[in-house]
Amino acid sequence: MQRPAAGGQDGGFTEVRGFGFNPGGLRMLAYVPEDLPANAPLVVVLHGCTQRAGAHARAAGWVTLAERLGFAVLAPEQDCANNPNRCFNWFEPGDITRGSGEAASIHAMVGRMVRTHGLDAGQVFVTGLSAGGAMATVLLATYPETFAAGSVVAGLPFGVAGNMQEAFAAMHGASRLDSEHLGAKVSDAAPTPRRRPRLAIWHGQSDSTVASRFISISTSPSGARQTERVQRPRTRTSSGCSSSSCRAAHWRASVWALLLATVLSD
Repeated sequence: MQRPAAGGQDGGFTEVRGFGFNPGGLRMLAYVPEDLPANAPLVVVLHGCTQRAGAHARAAGWVTLAERLGFAVLAPEQDCANNPNRCFNWFEPGDITRGSGEAASIHAMVGRMVRTHGLDAGQVFVTGLSAGGAMATVLLATYPETFAAGSVVAGLPFGVAGNMQEAFAAMHGASRLDSEHLGAKVSDAAPTPRRRPRLAIWHGQSDSTVASRFISISTSPSGARQTERVQRPRTRTSSGCSSSSCRAAHWRASVWALLLATVLSD
């Protein structure tokens, strides 16, 4: 199959149709380097609001890393019909419950990638920015047995919001839930796995779009085997990350966070 042009809106990623269970109505985009050996790792890259999955993943450097280090990339994409700003619905109960909605769609994509390309099911990693970061915590909570590790850049903890109003409140640092309640939500989200995935969290203290107050309570001991909390000073505008240098800074942090989580994922 001929690979799409790298300069297109899908960034050279190939759309996979009919991948399986898709209750969330998401697009599946994949990048698999030529001659990728069997049992290679898989990295799931989740875009932020207003972004296109493939173009974003390429601009962030994931294609370059995939070619250099030898792994496949899965880039799920939100549809405007689900969210007009292309944000993953990390706050909608129907999309963040194991076996339903967007979480189930992404899980089905992971299974399709592993089966089709002979990837190592024990080396599946997820990373995301902002709304994508929040959806990464959803996946780590609802399918902990699927992921070895994950990294969250400027995201929010699983279960911190149950509707749009609560989501905006949480983004501004307001929530009635403390670490104990959030940890309980993680514990109840899925059957207890043999081991929990590692998690690296990156969040700037001056972030004006998503407050950083949740960095210390994004997971509890019941929600992750270990939480690596790393804060880097940065800011972004209220409209999000619009400049190429800003996006690059976010994703350099994401790359290092994911690599850190990978190393810790014995």
